[in-house]
Amino acid sequence: MKQASMIGAILLLAACPKGGMQMSTETSSETGGGGGGNDGMSLEERKFWQGERDYMDRSLKEAESRCGVKFSFEWVDRPTFRTESAKTNHTPYGICSSIVDEVASLCREGEDEKSSVAAKIKGFACGYGKPRTLELEGGVVKFMGNNEEANFSDWAKPWLTKHL
Repeated sequence: MKQASMIGAILLLAACPKGGMQMSTETSSETGGGGGGNDGMSLEERKFWQGERDYMDRSLKEAESRCGVKFSFEWVDRPTFRTESAKTNHTPYGICSSIVDEVASLCREGEDEKSSVAAKIKGFACGYGKPRTLELEGGVVKFMGNNEEANFSDWAKPWLTKHL
């Protein structure tokens, strides 16, 4: 039993960069959410947001492969976002993935769209908003949204093409 504990500790240290664990869901996917500290969140909150980030990283990876850009990502006002999305049985990932997926879809349409995205979009910020809003500032698309308003693509695609 003692050996199993030692082996587990060795594996944990070997798997963690610099012998320590890093966690933050507000940095780019490139670092896996690193940044250290717990931002005052409980273990349950950190695990929840890391799970959401793991799902978000899948959408970001797809968009990055389609668009040829390494996108950053951050959550906006996590406590409010979690509370409000849960009221309608949605998740932050379920809401935020829509804008990332819409950008990936644009890049699949052709070289002009792909080069426009690469020139203007470097990352995403996402939180809860009702009504939903989009803005592009400093290369970051900020989406404040919800999954209660219908026809996301019909709303977001024209906005994106106008701002690219």
